[in-house]
Amino acid sequence: MVKTQEIDRRPSFGGPIRVEPVEAQIISPRPSTSSGRTDERLVNFAALVGEAGWARLPAAIRKRFAADQSYLGTKIYAGTMQVVHASFIGKIIALFCRLIGTPLAPYIGSNVPTEVRLYKKRGGVCWERIYAFAGKAPVSVKSVKIPDAKRGLLECVGAGFGMTLNLYEQDRALHFVSTGFFWQAGPVRHPLPDLLSPGAAHVIHTELGGGFFRFTMAIRHKWFGETFFQDGVFSEKGDGS
Repeated sequence: MVKTQEIDRRPSFGGPIRVEPVEAQIISPRPSTSSGRTDERLVNFAALVGEAGWARLPAAIRKRFAADQSYLGTKIYAGTMQVVHASFIGKIIALFCRLIGTPLAPYIGSNVPTEVRLYKKRGGVCWERIYAFAGKAPVSVKSVKIPDAKRGLLECVGAGFGMTLNLYEQDRALHFVSTGFFWQAGPVRHPLPDLLSPGAAHVIHTELGGGFFRFTMAIRHKWFGETFFQDGVFSEKGDGS
């Protein structure tokens, strides 16, 4: 049984963001094709965060996000989402998002058993969260993190929609912050206005020790306020339980 920590309050998402400018790097684990493109690419999280910030992260976080770990088959993390919340507007957004592959949980709840799976997909790493809401069929939420030479890191969902991400270290935790949403049709990427997005996303990966980590996600819309909030504790399947 996974032992979770009691959460006393939500973390503050309104503080200043420290971003260390670095040149994004892409590690190509397989030889290039004749066209010069690689079939599979890994995200170099260390380069995106920056050398100093990466060194401040706990060793367990660096190990989870090390580029040479991302393609060693499927990794599974199990735990509990102690909070899965959406505002009224958030629920409407999640309902419409089911048309493009359910990138957002369509239900709310507390103490929801959740499994996170990482595996190769579409030139990047797929992060799939499977929620076991009481009385409902399991809900699978997927997104694919893909390295991009210009933007650094993209997180893509269905039907060509996605967002660009900034990574940084703060208080020994790894932060992912969205910097814009887009819709891509073929080679052309069209930026989306704030009104048509769920809001600015901020994910924090915090090490708790003993093989456990905390996942916190807040999405805040410029006009509608906080649309989504999730908070949970996880460990690699077979560890810490």
